[in-house]
Amino acid sequence: MSIESRLRRGAAMALIALLGACATTPTTQSGDTAGLTPDEVALREQSASFVAQNVFEGAVVNAAIGCVLGAILVYSLTGEGDDAAVGCGVGGAAGAVYGGVDGYVTAKRTQAAESELAAVRAMTADVRSENEKLARLVESSQRVAENDRRRIDALKARIDAKQMTVEQARVEAKLVRENTAQIEQVLVEARERRDNYLQARAQLAGGSDTAELDGEISTLNGEIAELESQLTLVNNSLQVSGLS
Repeated sequence: MSIESRLRRGAAMALIALLGACATTPTTQSGDTAGLTPDEVALREQSASFVAQNVFEGAVVNAAIGCVLGAILVYSLTGEGDDAAVGCGVGGAAGAVYGGVDGYVTAKRTQAAESELAAVRAMTADVRSENEKLARLVESSQRVAENDRRRIDALKARIDAKQMTVEQARVEAKLVRENTAQIEQVLVEARERRDNYLQARAQLAGGSDTAELDGEISTLNGEIAELESQLTLVNNSLQVSGLS
């Protein structure tokens, strides 16, 4: 088998594996919901959906595609396997960049036929969609956090009454920690997307009116701040009660 054929075959197999990984449902969406409240189930489902639906994704797959194209192009020009490896690296790096903020901005401009104003409006619609999903997550997480604080208070009362040890209470507080982990995962994702939107806005803005876009980004910041507040309250309760 020629080097070119091996490159094509290996890259194809890598792409299949990468595409499969990207399509995998996040681990936050578990089929085992025994013992969970409806709000806890909703939080996990919404969290998995939010993490999976990311308009800035694609860097990993695009990097693999870039590797394939770069390797084949360089090998076809030089016939040297070592040069093909260099081409893979260069193409992969270019593909990875395309999958991030730069790729997102390029896609918005292309969809808008190079109209900056239309691209800004398209980005505004994306941020608004993020806000709608996050708003539902905030509502679910708020109810979960309130219930978790009641659980912690009840466990602390049982510890104080010598009805259980701190170690036993920590075991029972496991679900509370799992709930906070769900919120933390959403927060990490939401902050990253906010930062990406800010970078994209800087590239797209130009002389266009961004007031509506800025308002949506401000709303996104508000949703993030609310999630941070809920998480802080629960974590403080866990720490004060010795159940963290």
